[in-house]
Amino acid sequence: MQRLLAYEASAGTGKTFALVVRYLTLLFLDVNPQSILTLTFTNKSANEMRVRIANTLKNLKDSDELDYIVKNSSLSKEEILKKQPKLYKKFLSSDIKISTIDSFFASILRKFAMYAQIDPDFTISSKEDIQETYHKFLYFSFQLNKEKNLIELSLLQEKRVKDIFSLFETLYENMVDYKIEADFRDFRRYEKEAKKSFLKIKDFILHCPKASNSAKNAVNKIQKIDDILKETWFKKESLKEYAYFKKCFEDILDSYFFDLKAALKSYILIKEAIFLENLFEIYKIFKNSKKILKRKKNALTFNDIQNFAYYILKERVDRDFLYFRLDSKIDHLLIDEFQDTSIIQYKLLEPFIEEIVAGSGQKENRTFFYVGDVKQSIYRFRGGVKELFYHTAKKFGVNTQVLNINYRSDKNIVEFVNRVFEPAYKELFGNFAIQKANSQNEGYVEVKSCEDILEELVDSVKDFLKKGVSFDDIAILCFKNDEIIEVENILKNSIENISIVTQSSSKLINQKEIVAIIEFLKYIYFKKDIFKEGFKSFFEIDEIDTKKYENIEDDLPYLVKKFLKDFNININENILRFLEVLSRYKTLGDFIFESHLIDENIPAKKQKGVKILTIHKSKGLEFKNVIVLDRLKRAKGDSSLLLFDFEGLECKRVFFKKEGKEVIDDEYKKALLKEKLYQKEDLINTLYVAFTRAKNSLTILKKDKSSVFDILNLQEIKMGEIKVEKKEKIEKIEKDIDFYEKFYGLQNKKTKNQKNITTKEIMFGNALHYTLEMMDLFDKDSLKVAIFASKNRFGKYLNEKDFLDIEKRVSNLLKNDDFQLFIKNSKLYKEIALSYKKEIRQIDLLIEKNLFNIVIDYKSSKENISEHKKQISLYKEAVEKITKKETQSFLCYLLEDKIEIIKV
Repeated sequence: MQRLLAYEASAGTGKTFALVVRYLTLLFLDVNPQSILTLTFTNKSANEMRVRIANTLKNLKDSDELDYIVKNSSLSKEEILKKQPKLYKKFLSSDIKISTIDSFFASILRKFAMYAQIDPDFTISSKEDIQETYHKFLYFSFQLNKEKNLIELSLLQEKRVKDIFSLFETLYENMVDYKIEADFRDFRRYEKEAKKSFLKIKDFILHCPKASNSAKNAVNKIQKIDDILKETWFKKESLKEYAYFKKCFEDILDSYFFDLKAALKSYILIKEAIFLENLFEIYKIFKNSKKILKRKKNALTFNDIQNFAYYILKERVDRDFLYFRLDSKIDHLLIDEFQDTSIIQYKLLEPFIEEIVAGSGQKENRTFFYVGDVKQSIYRFRGGVKELFYHTAKKFGVNTQVLNINYRSDKNIVEFVNRVFEPAYKELFGNFAIQKANSQNEGYVEVKSCEDILEELVDSVKDFLKKGVSFDDIAILCFKNDEIIEVENILKNSIENISIVTQSSSKLINQKEIVAIIEFLKYIYFKKDIFKEGFKSFFEIDEIDTKKYENIEDDLPYLVKKFLKDFNININENILRFLEVLSRYKTLGDFIFESHLIDENIPAKKQKGVKILTIHKSKGLEFKNVIVLDRLKRAKGDSSLLLFDFEGLECKRVFFKKEGKEVIDDEYKKALLKEKLYQKEDLINTLYVAFTRAKNSLTILKKDKSSVFDILNLQEIKMGEIKVEKKEKIEKIEKDIDFYEKFYGLQNKKTKNQKNITTKEIMFGNALHYTLEMMDLFDKDSLKVAIFASKNRFGKYLNEKDFLDIEKRVSNLLKNDDFQLFIKNSKLYKEIALSYKKEIRQIDLLIEKNLFNIVIDYKSSKENISEHKKQISLYKEAVEKITKKETQSFLCYLLEDKIEIIKV
């Protein structure tokens, strides 16, 4: 096993597989799982990693990973399989450090929060209220008498104040601290000199007898000196090269021209330096305003977390002390998608890497491993720097290997991607790793040129459906979010009964019932009729008395539940999720003014149908049949106002972008050319990501003219056929299903004396336990909500009669006098996990009284009561030893017709 290793893993080559093998190899080499830090860039990836490691470890004997673990660990299969049961239990009971890179930085900040003057219990949001930040900034600007500076800054480059704010956000996101060496000479002096030279050129052309109207117009249309930079004639080396001036050209004209360029250069560069010097000066107020606001609200975005963490590292805490405290338990570092790492993220991680690489003595076996693919670097706009992949390898002597066997896509897709991208990447980097297909299937590739992309899309989807492809197996990739709406509309209007999933449709806040509830809350708060009609029409309500809800705004979930109950409105899964979101807000006012920041998605199982998403959102995903659309609209030009020129990890220079400035500033010209090359690379990478999402078929719909795919010289092509695997009809089976129980308790474990239990009986017991777990309080209202939640989770296994049975049994429990006596004036803990005698256990209900504890285990059947008693006795023993308090234990049988509570 190589101590320092990186895999450059092209799309579909198994980087996740490699990470899992690396992690498991460490475990079998007796590494404590708590000393392995694994970082990803998304929660989805982190969750998948945890699940995949656990599942592989559990089913190791039959896994593909086993042979690779043997190879990397130098252990035999027999040795590994002998260790497996113990390591599986250890993994499940350990504090596993598999998280997103943002979550890791958040954990750093929580440990050292006091150094940043924030509370360690800060909340994290993916969005923030920008307007509130601007208001705070303007307030401090006025307090410090800097409002004039802001206006002057805006006038200096003729930009709106709003544009200046966007510059502040750019600087904050990129964490650029740049020292300006400003030239404070009077730029207006050079402005006058430039005007004088231009007027000489203008006068010369206007008085030239041979001057055409076009030549005269070229000088007459100049209104402001800055406009000269945009003119074609200004970009020439000599004015004799400009067609309209040729007939009038004399050497004296070029002397005026060169004087104009010299004066304009001084004018533009001094003006830029003054602008940037003032920008960074006022930016300090903006940054401090943000800090004050964040500390007050105790709510941070991930950008804030990185800024505060970097602030602590750079200005507040000695680096060795900070990383000594954090690093004491981390001996092995694994990082996914390394090409997406930003400079600030790298600077925060670098000391960990240094410590691991320089390990000596007891820590000489520390390891560092990362995977990524520079061809899938498409997040440069968010700070991702692909060069860090090679920079890190070179700096720390990390051995880099290329993975080139594609396990995702069929043969024709792999061959097509190789043929299309090889010349593009060889032109950019001088090399390209050809992939080999692992699949034995041919697959299907088609490139279609067409006049109407959307019309062709409808035909393509219909063709897929005719050939037996289901909605769920089709993904349509677009370039921009606003294109998704057009695609969704055309498909809904053209294909009957089509089901569609989009990013917008998956957002909780966009669900119709949630929109209606928010309208109700706005009506309660503002008492304006404009908010009334939305919820009235959706919920079919005639009128509402707002006074009933005015005094209960402190508990928002209760407010909404009361409203729903008053009008007999059923609570569905989306509303349950929304109630959870509401619980985060202290008052109705807080929610109303921050509701637009809600970013939750609806549950994934509800998202059935054709997937329509942007290419950026598709990264990391795979689909059986992919359709990639050309741009529906012309791409917008780069609207950014600043250009950053980095040298290594440091910002060498910041430029204010201005058309034509490259004519007079060679450094700006070089930076601009570098940026254009990056933009070309970004586009090629984006197309690479799009094409490599496909498993079985790839369809590309391109415009006849001005296609985004022209950068790859795509020609019409058709390879292979669309083939659909015939799915055998699946019948409901009640017996012989290998069922793995999620709960840690023994309620579902079969004993030797027990009869064979059907899947339905197991699911009934699970649903009963889940209903009891989901009840906020032991009352009728909570039961109603809990039954609904249980139906959402177990509805595919149980029918309505089963849920009526569960509701009846729990209702009987609520009426039971002994049970009510147990829970009265007590602290209740549901589904409490505990580790005792090297085993994980799950207690259904732990009741804490002042002088003693009560442990209750629910059962739906009295089968094997002796085993139940052993189980509850063990719980009693564990709780007594852990809490040092007397503990009583009871078996609670929720039977079909009665409740039996037995003391054990």
